[in-house]
Amino acid sequence: MLEEHSIEELRGLVGHEVHDSDGVRVGYVDLFFLDDDTRRPEWIGVWNGTWRAPHVLVPIAGATVEGVEQAIRVPWDAATIERASVYDDVDTRHLVGGAHEHPFHISEETERVARKHYGLDGTAVAPVEGPSGDLVVGYVAVVVTERRPGRDA
Repeated sequence: MLEEHSIEELRGLVGHEVHDSDGVRVGYVDLFFLDDDTRRPEWIGVWNGTWRAPHVLVPIAGATVEGVEQAIRVPWDAATIERASVYDDVDTRHLVGGAHEHPFHISEETERVARKHYGLDGTAVAPVEGPSGDLVVGYVAVVVTERRPGRDA
């Protein structure tokens, strides 16, 4: 998993393609954002390659590096990624980009909105590890109750 890579390994992936859960290219790695406390990678900044396009946040959890080209594959579909929280110059969280670290930060509000968007705050469906160990998007627990004639409306 990508979140286990060192900062040095992540630096080498800046500019690489990012693919969604279906293998479709959704953009390129712009930056990797680190958690302030743990200094571990937490978010991928993704740019879709279009001039003036917003740069969006994608959780690094569950992301993998694939193939000779070392494309980054994330467990989210393109539509979810396209509607994700954007970061910009106003956002001030530690990141890794290019040859060195920069003292920029994601604002608390931007991160809160991103966590909610991806269901990482417990309010929406998020990728989870399924029984086989694979990440499953939209895994929902279902409770079945028995209806008895005459007793249940």
